[in-house]
Amino acid sequence: MPSILITLLGVALGTGIWLYVLRRYDRVEPEAIRHLLMVGIVGGGASLVAAVIMNGWIGGRFGIYLDTLGTVDLSLNNLVGLTLATGVVEETLKLIAAILATRWLGDFDEPVDGMIYAMTTALGFAAFENVLYAYQYGNQLLLSRFLWPVPAHMAYAAVWGYGMVLARYASSRRPGWI
Repeated sequence: MPSILITLLGVALGTGIWLYVLRRYDRVEPEAIRHLLMVGIVGGGASLVAAVIMNGWIGGRFGIYLDTLGTVDLSLNNLVGLTLATGVVEETLKLIAAILATRWLGDFDEPVDGMIYAMTTALGFAAFENVLYAYQYGNQLLLSRFLWPVPAHMAYAAVWGYGMVLARYASSRRPGWI
């Protein structure tokens, strides 16, 4: 079992670097750091808890073990289960958390904010996920997770974050739903 202090410091450092990179794209009216931290912690944490529950249910339903570090059986049953769990479930839960967080903060006042809040939610999700993986498999995997899965979570969030922007700003005839 790895030292929790080293895990938390490693996750905080990696998350802080990605948050710095992300925030550099919000140049006109940057979001307050405390808002981004709240969205990352609350939105990312809540969506991860819900994803763990849903992934467990889907894993039981399809008879698969959703372990991305173990061997993966490429049967149709496993592929469908893994796609539903990691793709549809996680991204949907992160979207819901980002929408609720932006409504709660009330600071979605320019198009880039949708992308920033979406990607910050995904960053929080990935940070909490990394703590879980480090606890299970050791701190040695943290560097590799911050080089690939964390930016992947953020990239996927950019896609639905753009959808949030369209929902909010695309039509001048109706107010946005976000």
